[in-house]
Amino acid sequence: MPLTPEKQKKVIYTLTLFIMVMVLIPTVSYLNSHYDMRDPENLLLVVLPTAFTCFGLHQAMIFLLLKISQKNTLCQENLKFAATLVFFKAKNINFKLKQIISEEGEAHFTYKSERIPFNLIRQRILFSLVSILETKDVVLSKDTIESIQNEWISFIELELSQEETDKLWKDEINLISDLVKQNHAQISKIAKELNGNAEQENLLAILDTVKSMI
Repeated sequence: MPLTPEKQKKVIYTLTLFIMVMVLIPTVSYLNSHYDMRDPENLLLVVLPTAFTCFGLHQAMIFLLLKISQKNTLCQENLKFAATLVFFKAKNINFKLKQIISEEGEAHFTYKSERIPFNLIRQRILFSLVSILETKDVVLSKDTIESIQNEWISFIELELSQEETDKLWKDEINLISDLVKQNHAQISKIAKELNGNAEQENLLAILDTVKSMI
């Protein structure tokens, strides 16, 4: 399963703490070899500033990594949403786009589509996956990819062997890859709109330029 924000914070905290410990070990060794730690003056002028500096660096690393992680997660979610809308449009699947304003005044979009068969649901899932993978500077974790694979597998109607499942995965990836390439510009534009103050009219205008499978 993908890491929740709480687990991400724990992982980042542990990782940065480990890095700081690895930095502190040679630092302490160096200080011991050059300063008398029993001297109160050295303790005040050397050790305490070093400790506060390391603490500050640790907090700065946590802040920076959390910002990067949150931005990456947001980009993934926006790309996934954008790819879903583009897939519906390319496949002529009817859907309604709705903008919701939260109590805090934040706007976000939801959609409701007509019922579609399992094979199209699987294609939609893979369409979103390939769209994210084709986007520069967006990193999908191994856990996220496994989560998408499990979601895709849940919509296979028949009981297949591992070999048959792998073949179906590759076949359906190949089936939608060209459609992703044809419409990746539109997916990126919608995702970019979602990163800011998106207007429904702008999203619909971009969707009007979506290309169906040739």
